[in-house]
Amino acid sequence: MTPDTLRLLLTQVASHPTTAVERKALLIRLQSLDGNQSEAARQEAADARAGMLLQMLRRQAGEAVFQATSTSLLAGNRALDWPTLRQAFVAANPELEKFFSQWPDQRELPQLTINKVATEEEKGQVRLSFTLVQEQKHPATLSVPIRVTTPAEVVTQEIAISAAETPVSLTLTELPTELLLDPEYHLLRALVADEYPPVWARYRNSAKPLAVVPDDLAASPFGPLAERLRRLGCETIPAATVKDTDLVGRNVLFLGLNTPIVRSLFARPSHPADGFTLEVRANPLGPDQVAVLISAASTAETTLALPRLFDGLDLATFAHLAGGMVRQQRTADADMGIGWWLDQPPTGVALANQLGFAAIMERLRHTRVVFIGETHDKFEDHQLQLRVIRALYRQSPKLAIGMEMFPRPTQAALDAYVAGTIDEREFLKKSDYFTNWGFDFRFYRDILAFARANRLPVVALNLEKGITAKVFRAGGLAALTPEETAKLPPERDLGLPGYRERVADAFAMHDGHAPPKELNNFLEAQALWDETMAESAAEFLARHPDYRLAMVVGQGHALKDTAIPPRIARRLPVAQAVLLPAREEEIKPSEADYLISVTPAPLPPLPTLGVKLTEKNNGVRIDEVLPEGVAGKAGLEPGDDLLALDNEPITSIDEVKIALFYRKKGETMQVRVRRHHTLLPDEVITIAVPL
Repeated sequence: MTPDTLRLLLTQVASHPTTAVERKALLIRLQSLDGNQSEAARQEAADARAGMLLQMLRRQAGEAVFQATSTSLLAGNRALDWPTLRQAFVAANPELEKFFSQWPDQRELPQLTINKVATEEEKGQVRLSFTLVQEQKHPATLSVPIRVTTPAEVVTQEIAISAAETPVSLTLTELPTELLLDPEYHLLRALVADEYPPVWARYRNSAKPLAVVPDDLAASPFGPLAERLRRLGCETIPAATVKDTDLVGRNVLFLGLNTPIVRSLFARPSHPADGFTLEVRANPLGPDQVAVLISAASTAETTLALPRLFDGLDLATFAHLAGGMVRQQRTADADMGIGWWLDQPPTGVALANQLGFAAIMERLRHTRVVFIGETHDKFEDHQLQLRVIRALYRQSPKLAIGMEMFPRPTQAALDAYVAGTIDEREFLKKSDYFTNWGFDFRFYRDILAFARANRLPVVALNLEKGITAKVFRAGGLAALTPEETAKLPPERDLGLPGYRERVADAFAMHDGHAPPKELNNFLEAQALWDETMAESAAEFLARHPDYRLAMVVGQGHALKDTAIPPRIARRLPVAQAVLLPAREEEIKPSEADYLISVTPAPLPPLPTLGVKLTEKNNGVRIDEVLPEGVAGKAGLEPGDDLLALDNEPITSIDEVKIALFYRKKGETMQVRVRRHHTLLPDEVITIAVPL
């Protein structure tokens, strides 16, 4: 840093009392430069660091000492460097030696967090304890401002730390609701994710930026910007060849919005038609990185925007320019301080406002899409779904039922069953129900029977199970064939606020130790489910403008803020409502419109053979006989080939499940098998198996 630069920074700090937002801006600028080794970036980082250090020095020295010493240093024309500042400020206050012995040479940003949080009632008061942690390699000596909020008070305190872990204990009058570290940004430190908004500087200053460019760049309005990015060392990939895996963990810029990759990540970004627009979002496939969306009306607008783009828009999340002039600019909201929610008081419902079922349904009379969410294995949820469907049908017979349980290729089987041209057993075969879904068919039997009796259309909402499984298990969208990719909804919004967080929570329940790549695959698979079901619903409603639609889907797909409802709304402006069974978990008003009480209604178990099966050579083989099952006692053995059940030929596991579905506990099933022998010929035998 040059003496002139340090002099200018000291002048600015001494003459301008900064705000928390301005101090945070310095930290954003500094953090965005981390990893960029260009000379210009190093100089910019040094300036941002020095500016923040002078803010810290001002606070530690006290206003009187800082102003008097700064005035003395700035009075002459002598060169200013950190040793000169150290000599002057330590002379004014020897305690500042500790500051200068550490900070000017400190290159490692402190990374603060807390753990071991506990609250304990103690003699009418509350004891809050936690451990303040420095996660960087070399702990710093600093005083951390904290703010604790309770319903009765706001407590502020400075915690002196110098070790990797520092225990803290506070006495409060009530349970604390929130704890914040450094909420006013007095410390030179690393920002955590919730504090770090998606801004242009994060892309512009990144060490290995990626740009996705139009296939025909010469015919696009982005040529001048693409050339500038290449000169800066930015890697470029044509939109036609980029894969989702190319974007993982990268800061990426998209030139143009109407490309398959942009539509698969952000659906329909809305930009003004004129001028030049910059929008920065979190990268859905790498939330610690950003995705920049660029649109432009003409090459001239791009050319005029370039000077401002690389000088003055660093902290912009959104900027719209016309004729090279900034018409709109804003920065996304982000947390102020490193925060933790502690005790969150429970929510309640005013019982005086409780509605009866009839009143709820009356409120839904003019709602075109009604979601009735379910926990798949709760029969009471499916009873509620049928109750709602009956009520909607009484309001108007122009009703269809959308069902998550059926992928689109089963639509013909659904149509045939509802029309009465095939019976239930044939429907189960043709729809591959037990392969595609597998939950007890009795959960949905009455709903489908009601649709059949009243000729209500049933819409197969979902994507083929094998495609979503392949995306999750085999490496994301890049694992799909062109034929499989053609079956996907082209518009998918992975960046819907709160969506990744909710999906990540669900994923952690299944496999909390999986690598981020698998989480991305899971996110893409979930988005394919939600977007496909939204597309199926919207297409039906558009084709049948006089119909309403009852959506029978899992609760996670019904949530109105992050699941199917906003994806339908993006495609078709229709009134929607979400009904969920009332259970112990808290449901936010942003997630549902009505909670309806249900009474547990367990179903008796279906009969089973007590075997594990595999399909081999167009047949079914018994792999294992379960010790607690009926098959072993009856005489079935591992290695037997199933040939028939009650004289009905068996060629698939689905046929076994269908046969058992129509039997009852206590009945006897005639099981014909082929038993293989090593020395003797194979034999076909029939064994009576009590169920």
